[in-house]
Amino acid sequence: MESIKGETAKIIKELSSNTTNKIKIIFAKFNFYTEEEYKEKMKILDDDLSSKIELFGKNPEKCEEIKEKLMSDYDASFQKLYEKRKEQALAIISEISEMESNREVALANYVSIISSSGKDDAKKKRAKALMDKFNSYTVAMEQSFKELDRIKDVLSNDFDIVISRIGKDISDSKKTNSIIVAINKLVSKFISKGKFERDISRQIESDIADINSMEEEMMVTIYNQTLDIVSQIELVRRAINEEYMKVVG
Repeated sequence: MESIKGETAKIIKELSSNTTNKIKIIFAKFNFYTEEEYKEKMKILDDDLSSKIELFGKNPEKCEEIKEKLMSDYDASFQKLYEKRKEQALAIISEISEMESNREVALANYVSIISSSGKDDAKKKRAKALMDKFNSYTVAMEQSFKELDRIKDVLSNDFDIVISRIGKDISDSKKTNSIIVAINKLVSKFISKGKFERDISRQIESDIADINSMEEEMMVTIYNQTLDIVSQIELVRRAINEEYMKVVG
């Protein structure tokens, strides 16, 4: 009897360890891919701001201060999105951990029944129900792992939304007649730095205003998505427990 209990404890420990490791791997991938996406998007933004400055006839190297300010605004948006998606990931991890605990209890109870003497029909019925419960939690956890792994791709799409208008501006900038650029460079020699900064600020900060508004909407959307995901997982957990109770009465 002790050996069976000891073996069961080893299996449960291994299940727990596998779940923990799987969570760590997925979360590491989430952070790695996010960092890569962040670098790529910031480079796109940096190139776009340089293009806008050049369009106004100014040398980008001489406009670093205003450029850094605007880049900082975009950086803050990306950071907020990352934190919100991380909250979503942690909420899913919490649900996975709860399912893992329930799965371990089901397995321990199953082993306890099948290893005991006098296996009547009621015990056999309960043992089968416990194994079904264990298997159902395993399937539900796999689905939750897929949802967790998907967050890195969803966040990448969030970043794409943030720079969607910027992408259009880049395209528009490339279509700009080179003569206009030359004229702007000529005019820029006769306007003050203050006027230039106001002009370029109006041009770029209109995008910032749009993104800030978009960001607020995205925060609400992500929050609602998290509630929906957690609610769906909880419904599955409840259904598994209800199915077990129907069998054992």
